[in-house]
Amino acid sequence: MAEFRDTDVPIMAAIDPVSDRAFVTFLGGTANNGSVRVYDLETLAEIERVSVAPFVEGLALNSTGTRGAVIGATDGLYLFDPADLAGSLSQTPLKLADDSSGVAFIPGTARLVVANSRNPSNYVVIDASSLDAPAVIDEGERVAAVPFMVSAVPGREEVVLPLASNNSLRLIHLDVAQTPADILRDVEVSDILTFPQAITVSPDGRYAFVGAEVSKELLIFDLTNTKVMRRSWLSELGPTTLAVLP
Repeated sequence: MAEFRDTDVPIMAAIDPVSDRAFVTFLGGTANNGSVRVYDLETLAEIERVSVAPFVEGLALNSTGTRGAVIGATDGLYLFDPADLAGSLSQTPLKLADDSSGVAFIPGTARLVVANSRNPSNYVVIDASSLDAPAVIDEGERVAAVPFMVSAVPGREEVVLPLASNNSLRLIHLDVAQTPADILRDVEVSDILTFPQAITVSPDGRYAFVGAEVSKELLIFDLTNTKVMRRSWLSELGPTTLAVLP
């Protein structure tokens, strides 16, 4: 274990399966750019730090370690090669919304999905096969809620997005194998207070887990139907991020 003291706020982390390194986004702010930092998991040392843009949030790597994506909330989507972060990071981001947030690669493809939080509040599907010229190939309708994060469903060309609303949480389950994407499930849970900062899908693709911090709950969505299980989280604030072991 190693501890790295810092005044900036870490947001997302992703592990490169090829190099056994961890990539972490740090938020930054209006006065200073956020960054992506790279840590060697063998030596537990920071080995690279690259300034990106103000308010850096979402981060994702594809399953083969050949493509990475990072979101500057107000700037948009940047792509990079995990083997050469500083040398390959996009010079011109792809602007998608006034506030873009989460990003996830679609398993087995060169495409990714971005959750836009504001103006518009929706999702977009991107062809990320070219580092220098990512292209929007599909865009969801605007929703009366706030998307923030998105997660891929392992082994399938599907993603899930939790949406925050007043006193409710909505989950959209998308099949993005074709264009336009097909909504497989659209489930809303009422009487709940949360702004989901993450969503985790089980390795078998059966369940999606979302923490409801203020309501002190863990929500478990069955991705084969519309069943939702609500589990009280003791007397403490609910979880914000979860990991599921195979």
